[in-house]
Amino acid sequence: MKHILVADDNIAMAALVARSLPGYKVTMAHNGLEALVLARTLPNCDLVIADYVMPALTGAQLATRLRLE
Repeated sequence: MKHILVADDNIAMAALVARSLPGYKVTMAHNGLEALVLARTLPNCDLVIADYVMPALTGAQLATRLRLE
């Protein structure tokens, strides 16, 4: 089963995105830093869906950091 990490500081939006992905294992992060830690530790994270504007670490910054690893 494919594993998707959803990062959004709006908990309701993250839950909506997670519910719209039936058939996938979904893990939610509530900010960019939490998503970065989870992406590093989750086994087989296939995709990250991130909000662009989040506190501490934006979606763009998250993507850049993940690509560098």
